[in-house]
Amino acid sequence: MTTDAGRDGMRDTESAPRTPEIAGDVILRLGGEVPEPVTLIRTLSGWGLGLRAAHETVGRLSPGETVPLGLTGAPARDDQRRILNGPGIGASFPEASAGPGGNTP
Repeated sequence: MTTDAGRDGMRDTESAPRTPEIAGDVILRLGGEVPEPVTLIRTLSGWGLGLRAAHETVGRLSPGETVPLGLTGAPARDDQRRILNGPGIGASFPEASAGPGGNTP
């Protein structure tokens, strides 16, 4: 899917290498008006969220709130950040949980 990077910060998602073995846990937050919500919906849908779930997710975004997602078909985090962070939307990633015992072996 090709998008207009100049207007909404989205990029050509097919050029970003996909890493399906890496779970794409991302937290979206609304920072203002999303100029092209349909483009965001299509991007999330293409990353494994599904069209209906992507539409519902974008509908849940409201100022000051965050929406956590698990995207199974998303590209690497750097690519997700580059593609998603743009006018009106921000993306962050939760720290990986070290589990019981922390980082010690």
